[in-house]
Amino acid sequence: MRRLLRDLRPFLSTIWIFVAPLLLSPILFYGTKEAKCIFSICLCTLYWIGEVVPIAVTSMLPLVLFPAFGIMSTNETSQQYLKDTTMLFVVTLIAAIAVEECQLHRRIALNVLSHTSGRFTWSLAAFSVATAFISFWMVDTAATALMIPIAIAALEEMGKGDEEEGSTQTSVTEIGESHIGPDHGHVGKLFDGLSRRDRGMWKCMVLVCGHASLIGGTGTITATGPNLIFRDNIQTWYPEGQTGVTYLSWMAFALPPLVGYLIASWIILQVVFLGPRSLLEIVRSPKGENSEKAEKMNRAILNAKNSLGPMT
Repeated sequence: MRRLLRDLRPFLSTIWIFVAPLLLSPILFYGTKEAKCIFSICLCTLYWIGEVVPIAVTSMLPLVLFPAFGIMSTNETSQQYLKDTTMLFVVTLIAAIAVEECQLHRRIALNVLSHTSGRFTWSLAAFSVATAFISFWMVDTAATALMIPIAIAALEEMGKGDEEEGSTQTSVTEIGESHIGPDHGHVGKLFDGLSRRDRGMWKCMVLVCGHASLIGGTGTITATGPNLIFRDNIQTWYPEGQTGVTYLSWMAFALPPLVGYLIASWIILQVVFLGPRSLLEIVRSPKGENSEKAEKMNRAILNAKNSLGPMT
């Protein structure tokens, strides 16, 4: 039996293509449009989970299933793929690629960080603000992917010894331009050799990028998927009415709580990973080893900022 399963393993994806519809076929016996819709959605879900075909191909299945089952016409179904909300989402992804290509995210982050004097608690706040601002204009996932390498580069420089000062600029530049992936296993090794407090600092810096990108995604109506879906639904429900939901009115509504969320995230991360006493560093200058680390981080940030050159 085991040998049979081992021999069938290369063909599991192909087998699943036919098995999944058979498992769901009892739903079709209800004969209603709702049941057929459930069948179509579940089939797409099973194909996505099993990855039997590329995800993009599975996404096109409704174009075949909905007209075939009489749920929606081909014209109605295809229109859902090219709605203005969908295109707006695609444009934000294109904008994220453009920002990465021209290194705009690094300029924003490094310019904000250059005013923190390398003090960790304020560097954490600066990363939070910079990530949230970038997340205003692009998908939160892309904002996180762009900012985490910069955060890790700054943390690595903070942990370097004075004898390695000459390599500061290269390290920040190279790591800041890359993404977290399989080639960055050295990050895990560095983390394992850190002290308890330094580990807490790494956790804070990485998590604040994720927190801030999600929080920043609430700031504009185009920043994240749920906001776009809300906008699309409100326009569908009230096609002739004035809903009052505009780009500026959304920002006026969302920005005040957004600031509160960022401050709460900044404080909570420090309390959880560095302890309540770390909040004293907000008003107290670092001393001893912490002062040296602040100087190293500040030098690394300034060198990386200068390496970018002028905007034009």
